[in-house]
Amino acid sequence: MLWQISGSKFACLAACATDARCVSCFLDGQSYCSGHSMIYRPTSSLQDSQGLWYYEVEDPASKLGCVAVPGETGYCVKLNVNKLSWSDQVTACEAENMRVASLTLDSRVTFVQQYLLGIGHAQATTIGAQLVSGTWTWISGDILSFASPHWGPGEPTSGPGEDCVIMAYGINYQLNDGQCGTLKSFLCDMYFVAN
Repeated sequence: MLWQISGSKFACLAACATDARCVSCFLDGQSYCSGHSMIYRPTSSLQDSQGLWYYEVEDPASKLGCVAVPGETGYCVKLNVNKLSWSDQVTACEAENMRVASLTLDSRVTFVQQYLLGIGHAQATTIGAQLVSGTWTWISGDILSFASPHWGPGEPTSGPGEDCVIMAYGINYQLNDGQCGTLKSFLCDMYFVAN
C-alpha cells in the first residue's frame, strides 16, 4: 500500500491519478481509500452494494514509466540512461520499486533487443545477471545458461573482472560479460500484477 486517505470515490480516484506510483485503489464502505503500486484483479466483482469499490488504471505500465513486454501480463521494463556502476544500478532500480532486469525468458531478451534498437539507444546496457561462484545468475535467482543463444559470438569470455552481463550495442544487444564497476546505462524490471 502506498497511502491511505479518507474521502469520496472522486477523491480516491484523484489521489491515485496524481500519484505516479499508483496503478490501483480500493475504497471501502467507510470512505477509506488506499492507493497501490500493484494491480490486484479481485476474483469477485467489487460493487458499491457490497461497500467496496476497486479501480485500476488502463495502462499501468505507462503510468509507472516502463514498457510492457508483449505476451506477459503485469511485467514491464524501464531503460535508465544514467550511467552508473552495478551497485548504484541496483539502488536506483530499488528506489523505483523495481530491480535490475532479470530477462529470464528468451522472449524477454528478444523484446529488449528489438526495443533498444527501435528507440535508437546506442549504448551498452547492463541487465541483472552476475557471475556467482562460476555460474551466471539472474538477480531473481534463475540461472543464465552458458549455452544461451543470446550470448554474442565467443561470449562469455570471463575476462578479468567481467562479472556482470551487458547487452552490447555493437552486436545488436547480444549478451556480453562486462565489468560491474564500469558506468553504463541499465535496465530495470518489475511485476505490477499481484499473484
